[in-house]
Amino acid sequence: MNKTSGTSNNGIGYFVGNDNKSKADHVISVNRNGAVGEAFYHPYTALFGNDCRTLVLNEQYEYAPFFIAAMLWKQKDAFSYSRKLGTARLKVLRIMLPVESDGKPDYDYMEQYVLSV
Repeated sequence: MNKTSGTSNNGIGYFVGNDNKSKADHVISVNRNGAVGEAFYHPYTALFGNDCRTLVLNEQYEYAPFFIAAMLWKQKDAFSYSRKLGTARLKVLRIMLPVESDGKPDYDYMEQYVLSV
């Protein structure tokens, strides 16, 4: 399945049968064109077009990526057609996440939060 930069159907534009280097799973996609700034978590295998970037988490959790995608989505109003969320801006984008006492992201809290809503 191919991921485009749309705002509906989790950004899925159409189904394709090819296999290429943009294929990934368990990633967060962020639209950099079209519906700029919208983010989706993809626990399934998908193909991604040029209008989005994929973020791979160092830690594998089942629900925390949904939390992180929601926090990314909160930043979308800072971007528009004339101020796109390009790769350079995405690399320096800061989002608020819960942290443990050592300053590392509290993925367990994110997991429990998503399960509670």
